[in-house]
Amino acid sequence: MDILNVPAYITEECLNLRRNRMQSDTVYDEPQHELFNESALITNVKKLHQDMLRDIESQMKMNISAKNSMERDWSNKYLSFKYETRNSELQTKSFNVRDSAGATRLSEGQSDVQSWEQNTVNRLEQFKSAIENSKALRAKVDAALMNSARDLRTQDIAVNKALSERIARTDQVRIQLENQLKLTLSKIVETENILETLHEEMLKVSQRLQVAQTRLNVKSCRPDVENCREGSLIGLIEEVRDLNDSMSLLQWRSLETEKVRADLIHERSKIENEIIVKKNTLHIDNERCLFLRSHFQSAEKLCGF
Repeated sequence: MDILNVPAYITEECLNLRRNRMQSDTVYDEPQHELFNESALITNVKKLHQDMLRDIESQMKMNISAKNSMERDWSNKYLSFKYETRNSELQTKSFNVRDSAGATRLSEGQSDVQSWEQNTVNRLEQFKSAIENSKALRAKVDAALMNSARDLRTQDIAVNKALSERIARTDQVRIQLENQLKLTLSKIVETENILETLHEEMLKVSQRLQVAQTRLNVKSCRPDVENCREGSLIGLIEEVRDLNDSMSLLQWRSLETEKVRADLIHERSKIENEIIVKKNTLHIDNERCLFLRSHFQSAEKLCGF
């Protein structure tokens, strides 16, 4: 029962540790299920051991009672044998022969031959019964200890297997997330490069627009009839219109690219957070729980050896 305190502590500590998993990993998974099964098994084994302990204590009382009864009966028979031996040795010339008035009177409560024989048989039967019950109980205890130790070790293997499989799956997901993070970072860099190119193009269009608008302003300074709607003026107006359209298109593309970059940055934050969650789970399951379970008691100790 004392040895069971170690597996009980290990199981409870593993359950407590796994409560520290974060966010998406806080799920009722296979290791959690096996740990709960182990906790219930340990509770049942403890109850079984307590029941067996009560049976052993009761059987010990029975054995002691049978032993005391046999010792009293043996002591009484030994004294009786000494008295009968002394009687058989009495002669007419014996120094301790004397008159005993009322010696022929039978005392109350005296047993007869049949009750004397039955009493002896009963004590022997009580003794034999105690021996048989004790043998049967010892066999029952041995079997219960072996079976409970086997069940506990089997459950320990099941828990360790579930933990190992969960660790492998979690680590696989972590690797996939890290690969996804690298891809997301490369997309962010690509998006930022596109933004930089767009800003450069917008700057060039802005400069060309300023030149065209300045030319138009200069042309408007021509006096009288010289301020004519000739081809270059119309061309400049068309150029300004095209440049404004190009600027609007570049601004729209810049806004869309900014949204894409914001989405990618948000995605990167989610992936990084999920990687932290997975690393935390791996630390708990691999470095804490499996380390604790390496101290799980052997089958010999669980059997009481």
